Amino acid sequence: MKKTKVIVLNALLSAMGSALLCLGSVLGDLDLTFAAMAAITVFWAALELGLRSASAVWLVSSLLSMMIAPSKFAPAIFMVFVGIYPILKLVSERFRPFISWTIKIVSTNVAVVILALIWKFILFPSLDPEWWVYLAVLILSNIAIIVFDYLLSRLAELYFARLRKKLKFFNVSGKK
Repeated sequence: MKKTKVIVLNALLSAMGSALLCLGSVLGDLDLTFAAMAAITVFWAALELGLRSASAVWLVSSLLSMMIAPSKFAPAIFMVFVGIYPILKLVSERFRPFISWTIKIVSTNVAVVILALIWKFILFPSLDPEWWVYLAVLILSNIAIIVFDYLLSRLAELYFARLRKKLKFFNVSGKK
């Protein structure tokens, strides 16, 4: 029964993540918001089902939403960074705080540079923004990831303190 629940929950979370990403691509202005909301499905899978299930939810949600979403911006952001960040967060927090934050910030900067290169050389080669635009995006991305990390931590505290007891069906790990 436990393996069946894990498979069902992985499928359910993947479908929820894909639906959120598709909704975000339809509602153009809220695409980053829905990418962050879809990342919560990966975070919940990591907390409750483990890193392997979280990786599966991230991969399936990414690929499925890239295939069916009308606009590919939200799924691309989710695939490159926002979706995998909850996994990175849980893995990096096994280390001391300085090392953990170094891993998080460096990975954020690498993801932003990759997205900027894709933007500049593949998607819009004719556009050439000034250097300060790239710097502003990098700084704002670092601020956003610090806020996102804080909110994920608070969400985990809320889940373990109050919600986990009420969601008995979803507790497949046997922990109380």
